[in-house]
Amino acid sequence: MEAVKRNEFNRDRIRALAKELNCTEVYAEILLSKGIDNKFDYNSFISPDLSALTDPFLYADMRAAVERINIAIENKETIVIYGDYDCDGICSVSILWMYLLEKGANVEYFIPNRHVDGYGISLSAVEKIAEEKFPDLIITVDCGITAVEEIKVIREEYGIDVIVTDHHECPEILPDCITVNPKRKENSTLFREYCGAGVVFTLIRAISGDKNAFKYLDIVAVATIGDVVSLTGDNRIITYWGLKLINSSRCVRGIKQMLASLNYSESVNETVIAFRIVPRINSFGRLGDAARAVVLFTSNDYFVLECLIKEFDSENSKRQEMCADIEKSAIEALEKEKVCESHIIISRNPVWDSGIIGIVAARLAEKYHKPAILFTEEDGVFKGSARSVDGVDIHALLLRFSDLFLKFGGHSQAAGLSIAKENFELFENRINDYLNKTPELITGSEIIKYDCDIEESEITDDFVEKIELLAPFGCGNLIPLFKINCREMNFAPISRKASEHIKAVRNGYSIVAYNSMDRIGYLNSKNNKQLFVSLSYNVFNGKKYVQANLSDVIGEIGEDAEYELTRLLFDLQLEELKKDKYRNLLLDMSTDRSVFVNYYKYLQELLLQKDNINNYFAISITKNSELYNTLQLRFCCAVFKELGIIYENCGSLRIRSDIKVNLRSSKLFALIAEIKE
Repeated sequence: MEAVKRNEFNRDRIRALAKELNCTEVYAEILLSKGIDNKFDYNSFISPDLSALTDPFLYADMRAAVERINIAIENKETIVIYGDYDCDGICSVSILWMYLLEKGANVEYFIPNRHVDGYGISLSAVEKIAEEKFPDLIITVDCGITAVEEIKVIREEYGIDVIVTDHHECPEILPDCITVNPKRKENSTLFREYCGAGVVFTLIRAISGDKNAFKYLDIVAVATIGDVVSLTGDNRIITYWGLKLINSSRCVRGIKQMLASLNYSESVNETVIAFRIVPRINSFGRLGDAARAVVLFTSNDYFVLECLIKEFDSENSKRQEMCADIEKSAIEALEKEKVCESHIIISRNPVWDSGIIGIVAARLAEKYHKPAILFTEEDGVFKGSARSVDGVDIHALLLRFSDLFLKFGGHSQAAGLSIAKENFELFENRINDYLNKTPELITGSEIIKYDCDIEESEITDDFVEKIELLAPFGCGNLIPLFKINCREMNFAPISRKASEHIKAVRNGYSIVAYNSMDRIGYLNSKNNKQLFVSLSYNVFNGKKYVQANLSDVIGEIGEDAEYELTRLLFDLQLEELKKDKYRNLLLDMSTDRSVFVNYYKYLQELLLQKDNINNYFAISITKNSELYNTLQLRFCCAVFKELGIIYENCGSLRIRSDIKVNLRSSKLFALIAEIKE
């Protein structure tokens, strides 16, 4: 792993912008990396104007779509909106259904069931719609661009008109119908990065003007954040004003009620939407009937919404459990397959749930810094979800092998595909052969790209306030990543509840590293290190605190002797402990019984306060003013573990008080005592 700056700028240019804006040079460098090099551009960026949205009528087929929809409304034709089962699809259906209903249209909606109907337009679903709803017009949202054959059947066999609104990459041959998609070749000079709901929003602007469309900005913002599209251009404007609407009294009731159910009362930003709201909405589509989620955006009934939100929480909890199980089994399989030696992660398991594998693929891509594709099996077909990393266009990569796929679609960072069993091994071999010959396509993902070097003294409240002005952050408008040079830190578990998350308190700010207990010894070692962090506010009890969020760390190879010694103690590597390099550290440790009694009492008190600390190492580094010798505490913990004084029960840690032990019966204790003698 190596680190490179995303951009290098002339120092004179940085100083000139800093002077013009009366800001620090580090902040000026961040602005230049976002294409801002004067005061006018800066003001336009931090206060985006709704009037700067792209003219909807510039998009191909937009006028034809408007005319056909107006005819359907005027003639009271039956319109069916055909959506998708993810957050974007649900939001798209919701805003178009509410809008058309308000216009007096005869409109219904259909969202496929992932496990019954599959992704996109299926002929079995169309048959059901035709028999039950007798539509004159089907409008697809967030899907349909690859359904060339299916749309041909809909038009020729069922006599139903179709309008496709979609944002996914276009195939060479488009469906033979009105097709509104910003990624069409004809739209190459226009803004092209809308999500599905963004395309519907633009369609509504074309039919009725901006004022009627703007009232849906809160829902469109949720979809835009949830679908991880580029937060630049029109999407930045949509998300900026959508978040303002969410934080106002005019926000749709369902979102307000869900936030209240989460006890969230602070200002809502893109992070809250991405990690608290979107996963709950997605959970319905992943585990069952996504159509239920439309009610969240379309109902004003308090009691209906309360029942629905409880369902969201329940489904989301199930989804989290399933994710954890799949991730664990996937990692176990990948480690056996020596995943580090390959350029891409490809794994399959017939028992994995098709609604969950996309989430796990994203986690694996982040963990291993390379694209990941996970497959499950349904009806004799391997269904896969692909997720990518910064700098790798997974859609373009997979397109090279599309002759092997039964179904395929997506965009640069995510894709879905289906492949016949007999073609799976061929696909694996072909993509690995291709990447072995062109490793440069993937190796860029193993490089940490950061924005600026920063001194700890520069991390101030005023600086973070200015960084926040550049939000909302996301794909295309990444939160700035800073490099800090440091040596020894003081990381410890954030709390007894969250022993896998660690924090270091610094002068005026803190550094938080999530799920990083396995790195704590290295972070606290005396080695030279480069920490890569983003900066934000942590709001607690109404007060704002400056927080650095650790993304990556690079440092000298190898851990310091104290950290290595701790691992050897816990793993009872007795022969290794005898090596000369540990001798002085071992001689410093006490084998006095009173010391063990004192630490036993401390641990007993600690575990009584919270009995679910199931990470021995977490306990061993817990900071306490009376426990100045943490290595001694680690030694005591290791001995207690060996003697059975500390043990695990149903995933929780326990300390026994009903047995008497002889410390010398511990091989570890006896070894240290022997060395000291």
